[in-house]
Amino acid sequence: MNTDRDLPADAYRIVFRLLPSPCLLLSVDEGYTILDANEAYLRETVSEREHLVGRPVFDAFPDNPGDQKTQATKILGDSLQRVVRLRRTDAMALQRYDVPDRSSDKGAFIVRYWSPINIPLLNTDGSVAFIIHRVENVTDFVMDVHSRTTTRHIPACDRGSKHVESESELIRRSRQLSNSNQELRRLSEEAFALAARLKDESIRKDEFLAMLGHELRNPLAGLASAFQLIDRTDAEQGVPQEIGSLINRQIGTLTRLVDDLLDASRVSRGTIRLHREPIDLRMVIETAAYSVRKEFEAKGHSLVIDLAPGDYAMNGDATRLQQVVANLLSNAVKFTDAGGNICMRLSASKANEERQAVLIVEDNGRGIPARHLESIFELFAQVNTTLDRAEGGLGIGLNLARRLVELHDGTLVARSEGEGKGSRFIVELPLSIEAQRAVPASEQLIFHGDQDVSILLVEDNEDVRAATAAMLESLGYTVATACDGKSGVDAMVAQTPMVAIVDIGLPGIDGFEVARRVKETLGNKRPHLIALSGYSGPEVTERAMESGFDDVFVKPIDIGLLRRSIHGVMAKRHAAELGLGEPSA
Repeated sequence: MNTDRDLPADAYRIVFRLLPSPCLLLSVDEGYTILDANEAYLRETVSEREHLVGRPVFDAFPDNPGDQKTQATKILGDSLQRVVRLRRTDAMALQRYDVPDRSSDKGAFIVRYWSPINIPLLNTDGSVAFIIHRVENVTDFVMDVHSRTTTRHIPACDRGSKHVESESELIRRSRQLSNSNQELRRLSEEAFALAARLKDESIRKDEFLAMLGHELRNPLAGLASAFQLIDRTDAEQGVPQEIGSLINRQIGTLTRLVDDLLDASRVSRGTIRLHREPIDLRMVIETAAYSVRKEFEAKGHSLVIDLAPGDYAMNGDATRLQQVVANLLSNAVKFTDAGGNICMRLSASKANEERQAVLIVEDNGRGIPARHLESIFELFAQVNTTLDRAEGGLGIGLNLARRLVELHDGTLVARSEGEGKGSRFIVELPLSIEAQRAVPASEQLIFHGDQDVSILLVEDNEDVRAATAAMLESLGYTVATACDGKSGVDAMVAQTPMVAIVDIGLPGIDGFEVARRVKETLGNKRPHLIALSGYSGPEVTERAMESGFDDVFVKPIDIGLLRRSIHGVMAKRHAAELGLGEPSA
């Protein structure tokens, strides 16, 4: 039952086993195998879970051979068949179904009367995945009714009327139970319909967020490229940088908000996948600190980084761990008044032969009330929810940071002495013994010139295309453009540029197909292909690399990353010219 958007298996199991009514979870196979039994069912049937789970239900609960008239297994089997066939809840009439006395070695049975109902759990295609067999033990009531029909102390003239009264009471109570079961069936069907509707709404929400990210990134890409061009021009002309810095910060904030919003959606669906590799945690921390330096400068904070000597090699996703550290630092900046002091310390500890990295981000800011130390990690949670919140934010960063740490088998907790007394966020991550220290790629061959670099930009958004082309030209590159996939392929075949930057979401043939066609047509002579996408996430990256792209960048394009990618291509070609290697395909 655990699909991408269902409860995790452990959470489901906890909820199921704590249900107050006795329940079995049955598979839809030939024998209706018992998958689980909750505590109430075990108690009412005097059973142990290990005696039931994995057995066909009629093997675990056969007919009582001492009751020659029983048809208990047939009646229950007919009901289960109706559930599978009709895909609807089936409420059964009051039934005698004796249960084995498992404490007896003589095959004894315990008399039991039940009011059962069988509820289907459906797959997304409408077929029955599992059946919940829910019962109510009405043995005491039935026995009480039968006891009133005894003739021991009842005059002969009254026996008939007493028997009729008892039978009438039994029928009345049976009808009450039947009505209750019918109501439960109605509520169950409504609950399933609501669950299906919520699942559809969740899918539409996720699709909307993905599309929103794409649509927001397009204008952001145009703004970022145009600003980088303006910023370079202003710097050359000696124009004050205050306005430029403000615009740059706001573009960075918008980009980060879009990324966090989409990542929060992926985390909630459990679709974030890590790309683990040997990394040095110190490099991750330093890179993350550098990425948020402008936030510190804007508020006049000081940042002290204390990295204790030691080996911090681990198997992890460097990009995601940088995101964790950057979110924690941004949180400290946000909730510390101007001119504050923030400290980040890294050390290693050892427990039970397992080494762990301990990262602490500490500030002297506003602190956290004790009642919020755990709730701040909930999605969209805010300590201050008033409209005049000066710190802003969506309440996503800490939730995302914790989930990413947990994906690395680590923990993230918050500590604070209270409001106005600062806060500490403590991350613990396992340091893998097998991980080898990440060694930076060789930089013996470095080619820093930007001259003689031809770039083809394939982008359908006119504003983004114009702004990005102008920004690239200002860096000294020779730039040609194409507005759709077909013309992009034609231009690459005709011009064979050194680098081609291709938008994924092109009209006609998309960027993936462009890469495949160029790779098929030009082979090793193809340009260095860089995918530019409004969508982020490992799914896009993997599909792009499979299509033939060499790099994948998310809009708005980071000019520093772009130049490093281009310099890498130039260094390889320079090495090939010197006879030190073959140019990269």
